[in-house]
Amino acid sequence: MKPSSAITSIARALEIARAVFPAAATRAKSKKPENLISSIHNFNEWLTIDRFNDYRHALLDLIEIAANNTDIADELYDSFYRVMPFGTGGRRSKVGIGPNRMNAYIAAMTAQGDAEFIIDGQTEKMTPVSSEDFFLGAWDVRAFHKYFAETPALERYRKVIDEKCLPKNFLRSQR
Repeated sequence: MKPSSAITSIARALEIARAVFPAAATRAKSKKPENLISSIHNFNEWLTIDRFNDYRHALLDLIEIAANNTDIADELYDSFYRVMPFGTGGRRSKVGIGPNRMNAYIAAMTAQGDAEFIIDGQTEKMTPVSSEDFFLGAWDVRAFHKYFAETPALERYRKVIDEKCLPKNFLRSQR
């Protein structure tokens, strides 16, 4: 059981989110009501689910500031209204807290999905990955790349990459 002060803080945080996210959605020109619903739902999850414990105190502080600061409220709304999409270039976003920001949880979730895709050996057309197929992985060169590369949750991905990807010197040998 959580101490009563933590419950009060989480309850207060959700109250503030319900108050400031609608205006933030309007400023974001969001036409979809489900974005507002998702933002509050995702924010609640990141406050209450144990796997997000590392982010809780920062979120509590940020939402208190957002009560009186529209820039912070807008940033929080944008951080929580959706899960960051996966596009043709992978996932790209600001580094921060929430499902629409790059952070250790999103990096691990993405790596898990990649690993499962490779292990399943299927492409979009549902054809098996052959021995002639290859996967090439690279680390991001921007800030935090080392932090994400060393996230313990990425260990399974590293193992799959080691087994299925080209050797490190492959590209150099192709020049």
